[in-house]
Amino acid sequence: MSNNEKSLDLINKLIEINKERISGYEKAAGATEAIDADIRSLFMRMAMQSRQFIKEIKQHVAVWGKSAHDSGTLVHTLRAAVSHFTTEITSQNRKMLLDFCLYLEQGAHQAYDMILKALEEKNTSIAEVALLKTQRLKISKSLNSLQSFALHL
Repeated sequence: MSNNEKSLDLINKLIEINKERISGYEKAAGATEAIDADIRSLFMRMAMQSRQFIKEIKQHVAVWGKSAHDSGTLVHTLRAAVSHFTTEITSQNRKMLLDFCLYLEQGAHQAYDMILKALEEKNTSIAEVALLKTQRLKISKSLNSLQSFALHL
């Protein structure tokens, strides 16, 4: 397996992570009360952010003459867990939704860190690493936004 193929496998995992963010944030937004427009808006922005990340990743990988996709395995497993969890907390409070989203965002941040480290070890091109570092930075900002909301509960 070539370096590009190994890198593509890792990058495809980031697509899975971003699809999971989309699913989790859409479920969380749907579980918010009507009076929680501020947090619903935050959740929807984060879902949109992941859609943009997926688009950027796929465009970038197309430069290699390849197409990025997810295997569906991790996503299917995680989506089932997210669906179950958000169904359980739908009737619960804002703090539980924020805690769930903080957990989701921390997981995404850690996944980006691990995959970036692996890509750097494989001497993946600077352009791919730079794109993913930019996305990780945006996830860090999203995590900070969630933490700020959680502090003000």
